[in-house]
Formats: sequence, structure tokens, C-alpha cells
Amino acid sequence: MPKLIFFLPCEKAIISQEDNTISLINVMQGINVPKPSVEDAGAAISWFAVSAWQMIPGDANKTYEQRTNLQLPNGKETAESITRFDFSKVPSHRNIVRINGFPVGQAGVCTLNLFLRELGGGQWAQVADYQITVNHIVQQVVKDKE
Repeated sequence: MPKLIFFLPCEKAIISQEDNTISLINVMQGINVPKPSVEDAGAAISWFAVSAWQMIPGDANKTYEQRTNLQLPNGKETAESITRFDFSKVPSHRNIVRINGFPVGQAGVCTLNLFLRELGGGQWAQVADYQITVNHIVQQVVKDKE
């Protein structure tokens, strides 16, 4: 199995056309939103789950699948994505998964999970997770003085 170099959620992932380097902008640690009126509310943001993999001996010409999902504070899983990659031509891979919307209806810790398996290999192995906290903020109402 390849070696995971990093796995991070961010608001933007920029790849330089000049030298193919990546910049991760605004790595997500938490999100602050007014308390929504419904539990399945979502914030209208686009964000990315970015992983980088390095080939190890024995990975040449193998194809892998990575699966990402977001587990909500109540345990429900959402935003699942499966990406294939192989080491037939290059010794490293960068996978960028774009996710539209972020569930904010439940306050608490959401966990972004990363799983890996060899294509056709059966069971998924969880290789990483990353916690993002949803905070419901209370907006104070200011009364006009009469």
C-alpha cells in the first residue's frame, strides 16, 4: 500500500502550472455559523479534500481506490467520493476531491475520513481522519433605544 504524505480539507487547492506544486488555502479546522432552523442545513461553500500518496516498493503498476466521506456529529455519513489512481507512470499522486456544500445543521465534530484499497482488493482500510468542528453561534439582537 502506498504511503500517505498528507490529507487535509481546505477552501482552495491551487496547482502551479509552472512547477506543478500545490498550495492549500485556508485549511479547515472549524466553521462558525448561526444556528440553523433545520438539522439538515448546509452552508453554500465549495471546499476540497486533498491527499498525497507516495509509491513504496511493490506498488509499481498497481491501481488503488481512495474513498473519502464526512461523518456528522450524529454518526451519519455524507459527501462520499471514490477516486482511482495508479503508479504505472509516476511515483506519487495527488488526489483532489471537490465537495459542494458543508452540513452545518448539527453542532459538534465532523470527521473527514480517508480509506484505501487496492482495486479489486475487497475491504477498505481507514488510513486517516481529520476533525472539523461546526460551531453554532448566537447572534445577539440589539434593541433600539427609544
